[in-house]
Amino acid sequence: RFVASMGSVEADSLAEAPSLGEELDLRDRDLITWVQAQVTAEVARVKGLGQNVLPIKVIKTATIVQDEQMVINRIDCDTGFDFNRITQILVSDPLAVPKKEKMLFVHVVLINDRPLPLIVPYVYRENTQNKLTDWLFVNSKEEESRHSIEGGLLDVKDVLAAEQSQTLTGIAE
Repeated sequence: RFVASMGSVEADSLAEAPSLGEELDLRDRDLITWVQAQVTAEVARVKGLGQNVLPIKVIKTATIVQDEQMVINRIDCDTGFDFNRITQILVSDPLAVPKKEKMLFVHVVLINDRPLPLIVPYVYRENTQNKLTDWLFVNSKEEESRHSIEGGLLDVKDVLAAEQSQTLTGIAE
């Protein structure tokens, strides 16, 4: 299952968010090793399909709860990349993190205006309210970029079916 986003949503700084759900300490060596292995395997898998992605180092992740219902997924990255250039977000199915109760991991692929997509690992605590649709990316310059995935989660089959339908419509015309 993947999700998609088109464009960014402007927002005020969330540095002083009303409620920080949880910030994760990414200094845990076992967690770092496991996450790096997941990213390395995904980069190799994508390369085997004839594509490339650029892995981005994550400094920290957090979930921010706003208005008791909206969960914003924050990722601070070790890059100067301007995340306002993101045009689409793909999120993998979650994987359970070994030896970390109720912790999940996803690959976040960021399509941008350059030919090389970025891949960012995201670790978070399981929360039924977190639909992985609202994102806040912070670069090493502390520039924030807020993105929202409209329409919620899409099954990759639905995306492929829509693309095939558009292709068939184009052929028929």
